[in-house]
Amino acid sequence: MHGEPDFKLKQPWQTIKAFNRRMVWKHGEYLDLKPIAQLRASIMKNLALFLNNPIGWDAEKINRKKQNVCLDRLKQEITTELLVFIQKSLIENKKDDWDHGVELYGTGSTGERARLIYEIMSDCAPEITIAHSQAFKDEIIKIIETSINRCSERARSQALDFRK
Repeated sequence: MHGEPDFKLKQPWQTIKAFNRRMVWKHGEYLDLKPIAQLRASIMKNLALFLNNPIGWDAEKINRKKQNVCLDRLKQEITTELLVFIQKSLIENKKDDWDHGVELYGTGSTGERARLIYEIMSDCAPEITIAHSQAFKDEIIKIIETSINRCSERARSQALDFRK
C-alpha cells in the first residue's frame, strides 16, 4: 500500500469480522484497525516536504507569519479533502466488497475475508510504482490543486494571496 500505512490483518478472526462489519456500517475503524486515519496520515507525511517548501512565494510581498497562516490553512484544507476522498474510496466505492466480506462464513472464511480486505486496501491505496496508481496520484494532485485554489481565494479576500 501507499507509503506503508501499517495496516495489519494479523488479528483474531473475531476482530477481522468485526472490523469488516464496522466498515459496512461506515464507521471506518475498529480497535487499532484504522485504515482511513492511517492512509490520511501517510499521505500527509509524504506531502509534508512539498507543502512546507512551496515554490512561488514572492518573499517581498508576503512575510513569514502570513506564509505560515497560508500554509496552515492549506494543510487543513488538504486534510479535509483527503478525508472525504479516502472515505469515499474505501467505504462507499467498496460497499459491495465489504458486504461480501460480512457474508463469508465457515471454514476458510477468515483467510478469505482477510484477503478481501487486503485487496480493498491495496486497490484504494496502491503502490505508487504500479500502473494502477496513476488514478490515485491524479486524485491527490486534484485535491492539492483544489485546496490551493480555495485557500488562495480566501487569502485574496484577506490580502494574503500566496499563489502566483
